[in-house]
Amino acid sequence: MKLEDEGESYRRLKNLYGISKLLSTFKTIDETFPQILQITSKTFPLLTAVLIEHWEKTPVTVVWHSADATQEQIDNALTRARLAYHYLTGFKDDSQAQNKALERCSSTKSSHKIGAENIISLPLIVDELPALGVLQLEGSESLDMYNLEFVSALADLVSVALDRYYKSRSSGRKIIRSQNAVIGLEIQKTQRENFVSLLTHDLRQPIAAAFMAAHMILQKNEEPLIGILSNKIINSVTRADQMIKDLLDANRINSGEVLPIFKENFELHKLIKETIHELSEVYGERFIFKSTDTIEVFWDRKSIRRVIENLCNNAIKYGSKETPVTISFDQTSTTVNVHVQNFGEVIALKDQNNLFQQFKRAKATESTKNGWGIGLTLVSATADAHGGGITVASLPETGTVFTLSIPIKT
Repeated sequence: MKLEDEGESYRRLKNLYGISKLLSTFKTIDETFPQILQITSKTFPLLTAVLIEHWEKTPVTVVWHSADATQEQIDNALTRARLAYHYLTGFKDDSQAQNKALERCSSTKSSHKIGAENIISLPLIVDELPALGVLQLEGSESLDMYNLEFVSALADLVSVALDRYYKSRSSGRKIIRSQNAVIGLEIQKTQRENFVSLLTHDLRQPIAAAFMAAHMILQKNEEPLIGILSNKIINSVTRADQMIKDLLDANRINSGEVLPIFKENFELHKLIKETIHELSEVYGERFIFKSTDTIEVFWDRKSIRRVIENLCNNAIKYGSKETPVTISFDQTSTTVNVHVQNFGEVIALKDQNNLFQQFKRAKATESTKNGWGIGLTLVSATADAHGGGITVASLPETGTVFTLSIPIKT
């Protein structure tokens, strides 16, 4: 072996040792992965790197690239990594939006050409179990067998670190869930009884309205009346259907699942206007929309609409009848914030933390307002599913303001 080869082998081993130290203490892979690639790039002619891994049902993608990489090269690297991920892991993503995006990526023709000798894609495997992800590195020049051996060792280190990290998290969550389950048994019993009572009452209202309207249609043959009563049937049945969907989602949340979302591009201000218009037909001119800006987002349109409806319904139910409900939104470099404001009784600070828990409401309104107590829970879960959050501030001077914050790039 030549002297320069021995020096190169020493550098590679030294880099692998430094990477193993990083992986032994990492908190999240998206923070540690760029640090790993910084070390790797000292002996490896890196152009792009992509890590795609999943635990249970949630794939996570982290992309790294050198300063010389073009956007086209980065996009092509991500396309190849996704195809390699599906091929090497056999992992099936049920999201229609994700599958369509993958089909578009795989059918895209690119002017950027690069030989297979520049790319190394390896599955992340632990203890001969099915692959939990894929690591792909792309060189700015042709790669040799020494590069392959280096990437193979790197993939093994990442695999072991991810497996250890997720298993420790899973064990910790199981312990906490068990403790909370024991403490909450008596509380759940009371909540279940109240829930069944409210469920029976609330579901019977729209069903009874639909039945009465249908019965009157059979007795009346006048054309205008038939149209009016038909609309009542449609509205009542639609409301019942949405209530059932909310209950299904609430059960998902209670089981510890993340709400499924199907993202698409849409104009946020247009969605808010449409929602306010429909709510105004029920509540009258109670809403003010303060925003002239336009912004296109890539979120789940239906679930965001439900969030806005829930926040507005909540503001009408608990706010003052003499003051309007104000809806607005603003944007930072990374986040869009939607605000729903109403004036009325202030929510005590000690009650604010309970608002987003299932079947919880502020004590001041528990005995005076009917409701299931899951609306704000669904709002919070939808925000979480988009990688965002929901907050509340309540003061006499500014009223009660709920703020939905979601990253522009979820």
